[in-house]
Amino acid sequence: MLFRSNELDATLQEMYQARIALEVGAVEWVVHGLAEEDFLALDALVDRMAERVAEGHPVVQEDREFHLRLIQATHNPVIIKFATLINHYFDQMRTYSPEVAIGRRLDALEVQHRMIVLALRARDVEAARQALRLHFAPLPPT
Repeated sequence: MLFRSNELDATLQEMYQARIALEVGAVEWVVHGLAEEDFLALDALVDRMAERVAEGHPVVQEDREFHLRLIQATHNPVIIKFATLINHYFDQMRTYSPEVAIGRRLDALEVQHRMIVLALRARDVEAARQALRLHFAPLPPT
C-alpha cells in the first residue's frame, strides 16, 4: 500500500518505521516528561482498550490517544508535529483500507500497553524502548 500526498509518498512499512523511530527514539524525553496525571490517563486508556476488546469493539481511538499522550510528554512541538503527520497517514489508511489498520492480535494489545506503562512508570528508558518495539512488531509486509 502506498500513501500519497503533496508532501510525501510512503509505503505502509515506511510509515511504521517512521512511527517506531519517532516513538522509540523519544522515550528518554517521554520518561522525564510524564507526570502522575499522565500515568492515570494512560492506565484509563488501557482499561478502556481491555473493555472494548472484550466486547469485540475496535480500539483505534484508544490506541491513538495512548501514543499521542506519550508523544505529548516530550513537550517538544517538532516531535509532536511529526507524530501528527504520521498519525494523519494512519488515519487515511484506516479510512481507505480498514482491514490493514491493525494487523495484530487485539488480545495482546492490553498486555503490550500495560508493559509500556509499567516501564515508563519505573522511569526505565531501556525497558520502555523494548516494550514499544514489542508492541510495534512485526512490521507489516512491504
